[in-house]
Amino acid sequence: MGRYICKHLVVMKIIEINPCMLSTIAGGVADCQFWHRNEGIKILLCRCFKAISKHSLLFIEEWVLNSYRGMGPSVGTMTAGWNEKGPGLSYVDS
Repeated sequence: MGRYICKHLVVMKIIEINPCMLSTIAGGVADCQFWHRNEGIKILLCRCFKAISKHSLLFIEEWVLNSYRGMGPSVGTMTAGWNEKGPGLSYVDS
């Protein structure tokens, strides 16, 4: 996993969603750390006991970022994944 080291924190810039999906984060360090803690995707994976689809992941990312619209977050995510329909790449920006 990729790491970005700042003054007092280690912030993960590459997040493994599941064995077939990775997500990268760009933006302000505080905003990225906030996104990482509040993504909820890994919790959802544990509850459902199955891998989340690319479409579901996109829906969750868009919903969370839209709920913070106008509050000044600086977050952009790019997700690459593979499922039975083939490869996929998506980008969501605040």
